[in-house]
Amino acid sequence: MSKPILRSDVLKTEDLSVGMKLKGTVRNIVDFCAFIDIGIKQDALVHVSQLADRFVKSSRCRQSRRYC
Repeated sequence: MSKPILRSDVLKTEDLSVGMKLKGTVRNIVDFCAFIDIGIKQDALVHVSQLADRFVKSSRCRQSRRYC
C-alpha cells in the first residue's frame, strides 16, 4: 500500500486539532467507520456519518461508490 503524504506539523496525536483536514490511506472499513492511516502511530477513525453528504447505511456501501 502507498504511504500517506505526511505533514511536518503532525507527528503525534497531540498535534491534531478539531477540524483539521488530512490526507491518508484507508486501512480498514467496517460497518460504522473507516480507519485511515494519517502518518502517526494510531489510525484515524472516520465515522460513517462523515463519509458523505447524505445518509449512508454502512461505510461498506460508500466504499463501493453507491449508497445503500
